Amino acid sequence: MATLEDQVRAAVQAALIYPPAARMMGQAGKAEVGFSYIDGVVSDAAITHSSGYPQLDRGALQTVAITQYPPPPALLAHHKMHMTVWVEFHQQQVMDPNAE
Repeated sequence: MATLEDQVRAAVQAALIYPPAARMMGQAGKAEVGFSYIDGVVSDAAITHSSGYPQLDRGALQTVAITQYPPPPALLAHHKMHMTVWVEFHQQQVMDPNAE
């Protein structure tokens, strides 16, 4: 069974906002975001390790802000936790339809 941290990481990555300009410029990488979590709500999000690209860092913060988070297990309800997640931005490889 996945831990709460694993569920939070998966939810963040599933909600990824990849800035279109960064994608067009070929920017890829990962940014670490730290935040407070309580009962499925996050606050105080901040970049703790930059991707090296301001656009990707902003995309990471936006992603964390809009993610729908899982509720905590009963034992962790109403307890504020500090979490960090890596938000990963990977360029999708474009397949050449003529390639064999």
